[in-house]
Amino acid sequence: MQVGCFGNLVFSVNSKKVFTLENIQGSTGSEWATHNTTGGKPKSEKTGEKLMSYKFTVTLDAQFGVKPREMLTTIQQMAKNGTVDYLIIGNEPVGMCLFKLTDASDKWDCVTSGGRLVRCKIDLSFEEYA
Repeated sequence: MQVGCFGNLVFSVNSKKVFTLENIQGSTGSEWATHNTTGGKPKSEKTGEKLMSYKFTVTLDAQFGVKPREMLTTIQQMAKNGTVDYLIIGNEPVGMCLFKLTDASDKWDCVTSGGRLVRCKIDLSFEEYA
């Protein structure tokens, strides 16, 4: 069952493979400028919207049918390339706009003898592409 996707990254869970996301956090808001005035309080002016951003964690675990080193390399390359695509969670695009993968930060939890990566977590950061 597909949980979501970003480009070629398909987050899913089934009897052979678990590749899901957790700790989803989003942010949006508005941009403001402050103008000084003579003899009075500064005046605020809304100048536009902030770009939406999302971040979440994925766990790459060989025990659950994922090839951690291979997937980590793929995700790192996507971040380096500045991959832009729709971020889909569930069956719906997030924000109805394109997102760019801006950061992929990994933490290796388990490495066996010979340097085989068995499990790691990756924090992925996305920002609206405008």
